[in-house]
Amino acid sequence: MEPAVVTRLFVGGVAVVVFIVGGLRCCAAPCYMAWRERRAAERRRQEVESTGRVLLAGDGEAELEQCMICCEENIAPEEELRFLPCSHGFHKQCIDKWRLQFSLACPLCRSQ
Repeated sequence: MEPAVVTRLFVGGVAVVVFIVGGLRCCAAPCYMAWRERRAAERRRQEVESTGRVLLAGDGEAELEQCMICCEENIAPEEELRFLPCSHGFHKQCIDKWRLQFSLACPLCRSQ
């Protein structure tokens, strides 16, 4: 084969490889980013679920006058309450939603 033909075949082969790799990158990148976001959301959910103590209202330990997120004053017995490490307490569903959507910090004192 002539050197010019070999060079054209080599350049053509490189172009095909670059095209394939570029196409794979364009297809794989969104899937990878979605996987990373799902993984980060799962880690955050696990952190929210594992932080603080969950008690039932009406227990001797669980004294809470008002949930400062939903502003409900009459906490019924047998409602689940979550007490954060800073000792502030809230309805479990209120504080879990707050921490998943806004911030992991306590909404009252901003401590982690």
